[in-house]
Amino acid sequence: MDALDDVAVFVQVVNSGSFAGAADKLDMSKSVVSKFVTRLEDRLGARPLERSTRRLSLTEVGRAFFERSQRGLLEIEEAEAEVSRLQGTPRGELCINRPVCSATTARRTDGATAGAGRLAATGPARPQEPNRAVRT
Repeated sequence: MDALDDVAVFVQVVNSGSFAGAADKLDMSKSVVSKFVTRLEDRLGARPLERSTRRLSLTEVGRAFFERSQRGLLEIEEAEAEVSRLQGTPRGELCINRPVCSATTARRTDGATAGAGRLAATGPARPQEPNRAVRT
């Protein structure tokens, strides 16, 4: 994953406009950010950034690489979000089995709140529906 980390740091440097800004956003030191970008430059065999003590700018190669890299990182974020969404939503068939109840139901006769009072039988409970599968 080093290659992807290098790209992500490079994109953050460009978006921040400086190594210091990227270091703050990424909670890294400037020297660590610089090492990520240097490793990326070595792997690419090109310099995507023109650096001076006061300015940071993209080279032509850097601009093309940045645009594609930024889109790629956004695609990865969206893919991860999609996986999370799919795992968080129940899918498939749900079967619920429950016994048919023939007991009597009870109702309160004194109007008291929960926990107190007498209960009276009201007759057989409503027949329950047979077991059924619910598709989500």
